[in-house]
Amino acid sequence: MKAYSLFNYYQADTILHKELHSVCHNAKRSRELLTLSKKETTSVPAHTKGIWSSPYWSLTIGLMLFTLGPAFEELAVPIVLPNTVAQLGGLAWYGWTFSMFMLTSLVGIVIGGDQADRHGLAVAYGTGMLLFDLGLLVAGVAPSMAMLLLGRAIQGFGAGTLASLGNTAIGRLYPDTCKPQMLALLSTTFVIPGLIGPSFAGMIVALIGWRWVFLGLLPLGPLAMLFVVSSMKLGSPFPQRIQEQRNANGQRIVTTGQLVLGATLALLGLAIHSIPLLLLFVVGGLTMGGMALRRLLPSGTLTARAGLPAAIATLGLLGLTYFGERAFLPLALTSMQAQSSLVAGMAVTAATLTWTVGAWIQTRVVSRYGRRPLVLTGLALLIVGTVGTTSLLFPSVPVVVVVVAWAIAGTGMGIAFATANLVVLETAPTDQEGYAVASMQLSTTLGFALGTGLEGAIIGISTEAWKSLTGGTIMITIIFLASACLAVLAAFRLPGKTHEPISSLAPNVLERGDSPA
Repeated sequence: MKAYSLFNYYQADTILHKELHSVCHNAKRSRELLTLSKKETTSVPAHTKGIWSSPYWSLTIGLMLFTLGPAFEELAVPIVLPNTVAQLGGLAWYGWTFSMFMLTSLVGIVIGGDQADRHGLAVAYGTGMLLFDLGLLVAGVAPSMAMLLLGRAIQGFGAGTLASLGNTAIGRLYPDTCKPQMLALLSTTFVIPGLIGPSFAGMIVALIGWRWVFLGLLPLGPLAMLFVVSSMKLGSPFPQRIQEQRNANGQRIVTTGQLVLGATLALLGLAIHSIPLLLLFVVGGLTMGGMALRRLLPSGTLTARAGLPAAIATLGLLGLTYFGERAFLPLALTSMQAQSSLVAGMAVTAATLTWTVGAWIQTRVVSRYGRRPLVLTGLALLIVGTVGTTSLLFPSVPVVVVVVAWAIAGTGMGIAFATANLVVLETAPTDQEGYAVASMQLSTTLGFALGTGLEGAIIGISTEAWKSLTGGTIMITIIFLASACLAVLAAFRLPGKTHEPISSLAPNVLERGDSPA
């Protein structure tokens, strides 16, 4: 029986992220990396014992530092943002601090891979580091909410660029025997910010102010660059393939830009009071983004066709529900229950821990119960936890109830998310695993961006119409519960028992007019 014991951050990072993946992702990615035959030339001998031996230890430390910065920031921002809004104003733009980051990170992911192929890893990492640090600086000194949003957008470009380079660096710079160790180490590195990041961010806010959550990370990028630059040479490692890939990479960037622009227009439209303009922005944005999405995702994803498309659709809806609610919860705790940033951080940390527990649970029982039942179980827990967080509407209910409810939601997310990831990897054609993983990352990151954007629009409507967050909390809960219910419908089209033939579940999934970009 297979053991699925490692978790991986998929960024976008993501981003996308940046949370945990199942071990199957790491196992298959390791096999893919082991097939790489062309590597950047380094002075490192091939007989090295491991990732901490003298030729590799500095590269290993540098890659860990590049991982820690964006991961910590992604988890810390929801904790500090209520204090930021209290000082700068602009509550109506609360959700955009997340959406801008995630949307620009999508473009950064595509640009990062293109830079690595054209100019080598040193240039790509340097570009990502400079952009991320510039974004941190702009956000840390921002005198207004508009400037903070600009900083977050720049951060997203940088974080997306860095997120796209981790596996590439491992594939090109480490010998085959070290690659599985390095994948496992980077997976573990993502756990650290999840365990201490939210609470630590709350302590920073209480002691020296929210700006230092941004400014305090500035040294990490240059320090990481010092560790890795000696192992990376300038120039492309594949000069003969540059011209072949130029058109394809350019088309991916254009299509991703179209998706980002469409999502931005749709979310901006929700804040417009004029009905004709609202319809123009929302319908136009959804049309533009939908056309791009059809070219970027496997055929049948938007209708949750059985197999791979249903799994990718489920992941997108999971991202919308969980990450949208997670971004709102610290604001609700600090504004409606007058809790400190430290308490809000504890709630986020609790869900991060139980996410890990849920992911481990699925590794133990997935072979016995099958994929579909586990995803449905996880979704049920996510729904229960989301409903439970509405107890913050009642001041007489202890705040520990909210923390426990969100911990339950984290458990459900861990189970459902890891199992859906497994389905993507199992149903992907053997020569299209990379495309399937990229689609998975795109779907989840877009769900994150849309969830936080919807939440921000609702907060703006609630504070303007009712002068409080109570009505907005109810609206947000209803929308996220509706998203979870759509995920349930998509999950019913996932494989059930493990002996079901995968090929019958996703016929011709990649034969589509919207071919891989």
